[in-house]
Amino acid sequence: MEGYSNTILNSILRNFTISAKDYHFKPLTDGYINDTFMVLDDDKPLYILQRVNHTVFKNMEGLMSNIDTALEKLKDPSYTQITLVKTTGAKTFFENEKGYWRLMTYIDHSVAYNTTIDPHTAFEAGRIIARFHILLQDAKVDDFVDTIPLFHDLAVRKEQFEMALESANAEKKKLPKRQYCLPKRYW
Repeated sequence: MEGYSNTILNSILRNFTISAKDYHFKPLTDGYINDTFMVLDDDKPLYILQRVNHTVFKNMEGLMSNIDTALEKLKDPSYTQITLVKTTGAKTFFENEKGYWRLMTYIDHSVAYNTTIDPHTAFEAGRIIARFHILLQDAKVDDFVDTIPLFHDLAVRKEQFEMALESANAEKKKLPKRQYCLPKRYW
């Protein structure tokens, strides 16, 4: 995430409808697709600023429309959700020479886990994702935009898997045999 000084990131924030001041930024580096920063006022986290990877997500309008549609369904007292901060032009993202940027509220005292061996944390993760699915169960598929064509097409994924398996060298095929045999059982 080199090349993003506080000055540059603050200039991006000035395009969103938040208090104009000098914020501090902490890179959040667990993700692999987007560039993500926690926006701090002194030491207090307020927002998450994200540069969306437009090589992966080419349809920014569709992507943000999908998020807006999902957020409408996720309004429930039992589910804490983010809010997308509008730009000064009333959009949910801003575009500059470095790409597309979105700003969302930070959920106080939230923690993100990539993995866990703690049963309580695993239970809470399951509870939250279950609530997410329950709240979205009545969403109409046609209300969402396919932002990465064929991404969810299992026939295409099966074909890609079989091609990768066929072209993998023999040594690599020996290592994770249990892992690659599992999907074959379900096709």
